[in-house]
Amino acid sequence: MAIPIVLLALPFLVKNLVFTGNPVYPFLHRFFPSPFWNDTSAAYYHTALRRFEIGEWRWHTWFTFPYHMVLRPRLIDVQTGLLPLLMVPFLFLRSAGRGESLLKVFLLGNLLTWYLFQTITRSLLTFFAVLFVVAAPQVERRLFGSPQLRRAAFVVFGVLVGASLIVSAFNTMVLTRPLGYLFGLEGRREFLRREVHGYRALEWLNGNPAVRGVLLVGMKRPYYVEKPAWFSAFADRPIAEVLLDGRRDPAAFARELLALGITHVAVDRAEYRKDLRDGLYGWGKSGRAVFEAFLERYCERQAGFGGVEILRIRSPGSPATSGFSRDAAGLKDIPCDPVL
Repeated sequence: MAIPIVLLALPFLVKNLVFTGNPVYPFLHRFFPSPFWNDTSAAYYHTALRRFEIGEWRWHTWFTFPYHMVLRPRLIDVQTGLLPLLMVPFLFLRSAGRGESLLKVFLLGNLLTWYLFQTITRSLLTFFAVLFVVAAPQVERRLFGSPQLRRAAFVVFGVLVGASLIVSAFNTMVLTRPLGYLFGLEGRREFLRREVHGYRALEWLNGNPAVRGVLLVGMKRPYYVEKPAWFSAFADRPIAEVLLDGRRDPAAFARELLALGITHVAVDRAEYRKDLRDGLYGWGKSGRAVFEAFLERYCERQAGFGGVEILRIRSPGSPATSGFSRDAAGLKDIPCDPVL
């Protein structure tokens, strides 16, 4: 059994090893060191997952977490509806066979694991699937098999399914609104401008022939960038910190970026502030000071789109121009040290 699993996982292990130096990236980073992951990244990742759905766990949260998961998810697109809660009482009825008992043991272990890691709603999808497999036969026998309860069961299940459909319709019709693009009522460009944060900045970078390469700071999902881009994804060691790599001279850093082919920097001010506050950066006071001095002294502002500043890197020694302002970016009040 283990051999097929290893063979299926082998391509992904090799890919991770080639690209990151760690076959199980981002886990076990102390055994497989990677330049893209460190203790700060691991702490940020761990805290973000454990506090993504429920920001603060108190004594009563251990008992009320099903309410939070089902009725108050952080993201509406993973709202589960009330059907899972309705199915839970049927788990306490006598099992029809050994297979059903084993599935109940799996559900118990899955739930205890979730309690241990306190992670996101999506990690409960397997739990929900098995929950419905176990409870559905009991529902059919106990409710729909009874002439007295069948009508009430139809009403209750109809209301709950309808409520879930309303949430799905809200996601589709109000939040993302893809139907206009689907039926040709708006073009791809209009749809992306409306739905993709920072798309106008990426559009400017793609259409500017002076941009040979771009350093993206705080822009972690640049799916539509067409120029060579240096960026970091969620919880990765920030790309600005990776490239700075302990350097102390802003001018030398500017020259090295230009040598790499990076001519521009795009800074999402809100995300950069958030990452500083959340402790994602592990470069300390000196590293942050060097990077922000580089932005102020050796970058020239080119454009701004919805909080994303686009800067052109100038060669040290060229005349100083208006660059990145820490005051305008709202960075003066943010502590330099990690806060995790």
